[in-house]
Amino acid sequence: HASTLSPSANEAVTSTRGQIMTYDGEPINAYYYSCSCGHSTTPDIWRNNQGKTFPYLQYQEFDPIEADIPWYSWSYKVHQLNQQELLDNIGERLRKQPEIIRITSHDNRHIYNSSDAINILNSLNTEDITDLEITERKSGEVAECLMITIGDMDIWVEGEYSIRCVLGASNAELTRQDGSVMNQTMVPSGFFTLNVYSEDGVISGYNLKGGGFGHGVGMSQYGARALALLDYDYESILTYYYQNVTIEKIYE
Repeated sequence: HASTLSPSANEAVTSTRGQIMTYDGEPINAYYYSCSCGHSTTPDIWRNNQGKTFPYLQYQEFDPIEADIPWYSWSYKVHQLNQQELLDNIGERLRKQPEIIRITSHDNRHIYNSSDAINILNSLNTEDITDLEITERKSGEVAECLMITIGDMDIWVEGEYSIRCVLGASNAELTRQDGSVMNQTMVPSGFFTLNVYSEDGVISGYNLKGGGFGHGVGMSQYGARALALLDYDYESILTYYYQNVTIEKIYE
């Protein structure tokens, strides 16, 4: 309700009342997120959007309007890998979205989203993780597929959100570009490079160097704020992030 907002928010709601964004006469999916890393990605990072077209949500590189925001770049260090926690993270994703987890054995016997998968995960807790690698990326180089080699199995995790959940660790040290350090259980975004620490061929930890906060599709909230401070009006801000849209009034 507008009455519970700040005066400036009330003014924004009142002045844009009844307006929507459309593309080709249809309302758009106006995705947004917190902070970019200097560019965007596209909605096909989500499985339910693969095969669909979103002409107004294209990959684009942004002006450096967010370069001074702490979330613009960061490092996410796990000095000591907690293997059981990582396996638990995979199990949690498997229960919530089984189609994004695939387990394959090195003898090419495939296990796809089966009821055996949890048992297989439990059986691997005594094995060593020997590889941890991003094997596929989407537009903007966002992580799309993570491969974890443990024992004689490869575990494949698909989708930037699931990868962020799986690599999130309770003992991680997140350092933002302003030097602030915090505990952040979930990886802030899928825009990162992955470097691993190994001892005698076994993964002992990893470091992600990345940027941004959120999925990276559509409008950045920090970016919109930066544009507003540069005197962009709301229509200019919206068309900065959503391409070839029309802002129209559907009621008074």
